[in-house]
Amino acid sequence: MIIRWLMAGVFLAVGTFWDIREKKIPVAWMISGLLPACGCMIYECVSHTVAMRECLWACLPGALFLLVFVVFHEQMGSGDGLALLVLGGLLGAKRVWLIWLLSLGGVFLFGVMLLIRKKGNGKTKIAFLPFLLLGYLIVTGGVG
Repeated sequence: MIIRWLMAGVFLAVGTFWDIREKKIPVAWMISGLLPACGCMIYECVSHTVAMRECLWACLPGALFLLVFVVFHEQMGSGDGLALLVLGGLLGAKRVWLIWLLSLGGVFLFGVMLLIRKKGNGKTKIAFLPFLLLGYLIVTGGVG
């Protein structure tokens, strides 16, 4: 499990760099995270170490973000949803849901802070992967 945590941490750290700098994440980097995550989920389902329902729950936060991307294309990038799918595949349902909720809370507080300080408005784009990384560090205790 520690290898998965390390893979998730490196994936988020590099993705955070790109998200802050370019406001997008390279497709090649997303694929490099999705392949091992899918491999882990397929292995767990085939070997019956995790129920199929658990795998589906692990994918739900990412799927919801991708749905928001499709419906409100300008409001959120697809990279956020794909990153959540990677985390779900590597860390499992309980951890990805906790990371997702912590990230949503963090980005909400950051957005409110920007509005109060008059540094942004309702259309200001905020990189989401740094908040996923922060949630990951909180949930894993910085391990990995």
